[in-house]
Amino acid sequence: MVGRPEMVGRPEMVGRPEMVCHPEMVGHPEMACRPEMACRPEMVGRPEMAGRPEMAGRPEMAGRPEMACHPEMACHPCRPEMVCRPEMVCRPEMVGRPEMVGRPEMVDRPEMLRANALIKRGSMYMQQQQPMMSTQDFNMAAEIDTRNADVYHHRGQLKILLDQVEEAVGDFDECILLRPDSALAQAQKCFALYRQAYTGNSQSQVQTAMDGFEDVIRRFPKCAEGYALYAQALTDQQQFSKADQMYNKCIDLEPDNATTYVHKGLLQLQWKQDLDLGLDLISKAIEIDNKCDFAYETMGTIEVQRGNLDKAIDMFNKAINLAKSEMEMAHLYSLCDAAYAQTEVARKYGLKPPTL
Repeated sequence: MVGRPEMVGRPEMVGRPEMVCHPEMVGHPEMACRPEMACRPEMVGRPEMAGRPEMAGRPEMAGRPEMACHPEMACHPCRPEMVCRPEMVCRPEMVGRPEMVGRPEMVDRPEMLRANALIKRGSMYMQQQQPMMSTQDFNMAAEIDTRNADVYHHRGQLKILLDQVEEAVGDFDECILLRPDSALAQAQKCFALYRQAYTGNSQSQVQTAMDGFEDVIRRFPKCAEGYALYAQALTDQQQFSKADQMYNKCIDLEPDNATTYVHKGLLQLQWKQDLDLGLDLISKAIEIDNKCDFAYETMGTIEVQRGNLDKAIDMFNKAINLAKSEMEMAHLYSLCDAAYAQTEVARKYGLKPPTL
């Protein structure tokens, strides 16, 4: 201690001249022999940080040794989803973009993001029955990202609704080429081919389409849409028993699909004229999904035919409240007004509405 008056009364400092001028280190023997930690009081009590000078001044990184050597992540302590994702390391452009997590292929292809956004907007327009706007978005998406199977799939669906069947088949072919395992595209292509053959009154092409459905459900036995579309084609061909089997398989796969129950109910009316069973199935659809406008519209139409005009009007009004577009709403209002007119005429003249 001779010549070192500051050391007087501090025997623990003997033999440790490097600790002089760093009294804050006293009482932390784990820091001995670590001169690089001098002048870094924030590191005291954190031995795991020793040997990592780049981490100094970043207390938010404490307890996350896996983040060492990734200083670009230091400013984002609230991004735990980035931890243990080595593919995200050294990619600061991913920070602050949670939608990119798990999809690193999207980072270097911004056109994919734009195309996907256009597909979603086009699908929204399609639901709103704005086919021109929907077509425009799908076409733009196809120009931006020619390898995107989804755009061809959605555009094919739109073209079926627009009765542009030949073009729909072309889009489904392109989708299948890009994504051969797309069961939905395969099934919808078969339905488009069936519509084309049925409209053209070509029995040989109809049979080819029906064979295509058989192939689809054989290769994709878990695709409920394949069974449902096949059932609709079978109903057209008056193969009611087999159509009923297809609807049953569809319900087994998707028991919460209300639309399938409505189609099955309509089949019972057409096949067996079983009104009670048909209505029970449509009621089941409403029980499953009380926002299924198709079920309310169908129920209303049947009630009109049964002469239950007040109930029919109630069903049409419920469907109107769920209408997705002006065109659909106008159609439902026409049905409701027609039922109301029949009611007024029957009351005025004392007539009984005709029934099934």
